[in-house]
Amino acid sequence: MRIRAGYEISYDCPQPTPMILTLSVHPSRLADLETPDRLRLDPALIVNTYHDSFGNFCHVIRAPAGRLTASADFFIRDGGEPDIAVRGDAGARAIGANDDAAAVELRGRRRQHP
Repeated sequence: MRIRAGYEISYDCPQPTPMILTLSVHPSRLADLETPDRLRLDPALIVNTYHDSFGNFCHVIRAPAGRLTASADFFIRDGGEPDIAVRGDAGARAIGANDDAAAVELRGRRRQHP
């Protein structure tokens, strides 16, 4: 099936605000895109992109004070099959049970300069 997907999200920032946006189609589904999944920002900003440890595209920006709108609009193909389910024995963990591992994913990433 052909699916039209996208979003329009607006943020009102009281001051310049660093953000990591994970809004793009996962790389494992890029071959299914019929049109590009392009992140659009208004106002236009410089975007640095990296892949996190799960393979997601992460877009790093510094949002200016005021309104910022992020949007995308694209078509993707899908066979209609259900997603693979998460293991039934995967459970929630108490706060503090895995803080060190979580911190790796939650920390800000610094851009390396040559």
